[in-house]
Amino acid sequence: MLVQAGADVNYAYPNTPLVVSTTAGLTDCIKYLLEVHADPNIPDKQSGLTPIEIAASVGRRDHVEILFPFTSPVRAVTNWTVEGIIAHGKSRRLIPKGESCSKVSDRKAELKSQGEKAVKRKDYLAASKIYTKALELDYFDATLYSNRSLCYLQIGKAQKALLDAKKCVKLRPKWMKGHYREGAALMLLKEHKKAFEAFLNALKLDPANAEIEKVMW
Repeated sequence: MLVQAGADVNYAYPNTPLVVSTTAGLTDCIKYLLEVHADPNIPDKQSGLTPIEIAASVGRRDHVEILFPFTSPVRAVTNWTVEGIIAHGKSRRLIPKGESCSKVSDRKAELKSQGEKAVKRKDYLAASKIYTKALELDYFDATLYSNRSLCYLQIGKAQKALLDAKKCVKLRPKWMKGHYREGAALMLLKEHKKAFEAFLNALKLDPANAEIEKVMW
């Protein structure tokens, strides 16, 4: 309706609808935005990744294939094919200008350690901020999203906890922890049926996990 009324599909606040839709994994929205001439070459403001790179980084081949015909070649991708873009996306990390991969890795590890210490002393607000800083170095670390989701749960920010849990699941769908975090967030939101489904997904991945069984039954 807004598009039909003349809304700018490339308006960024702070990111364009196409960047947001790709990050959230919204297939129908991606298709629709491309149909109404959204520009797939406008990158995410923070990471500098275009929608097709975001899709590749989280393993969404279907989205890469949808975006591919509309996206101009990215200079950093030497093999401009669907396979080449996916390979590039998997290896892409947010490396600040002038810093080596090892330095960024060390900084991220230090922030993770600081976050864990904050969690141990139950300073969940501080821990959430630390994990946010770590995510600025690596948007695609599922563990960081899982950890921050836990922190958001502990300080009562259920919606944020759910968003992080969903990102974790998208990045590592076969990891039990993401599904468990999603279930916990949904419980806090009182969406019990969806929570049960999330916990069931977690249990399928880790059938011997007594903690999940306790929550479910």
